[in-house]
Amino acid sequence: MKPTDRPEKFRRWQSTWDHWDKWLCESALTPLQACLRYVAGFSEIDQIVVGVDNQAQLREIYHSLDGTIPSVPRELMVNDIDLVNPARW
Repeated sequence: MKPTDRPEKFRRWQSTWDHWDKWLCESALTPLQACLRYVAGFSEIDQIVVGVDNQAQLREIYHSLDGTIPSVPRELMVNDIDLVNPARW
């Protein structure tokens, strides 16, 4: 999602989004790659469940897991339940 396409309700975390966008650019990662590789990097996680609408999306997800993820900046470590819990969106 482009920064300009983010829903208004997420604007209260604009500083976090700015750090996110900068880190993605500097790391040459897509948001999908960053998210999936971050989760896959935990040894405690054996499997990741995703939803897709078509085969192309499944392929994109599969290929996004290839590679590593650089260290995540502290500015992206957010504990705000209103952001990290999708049920609260």
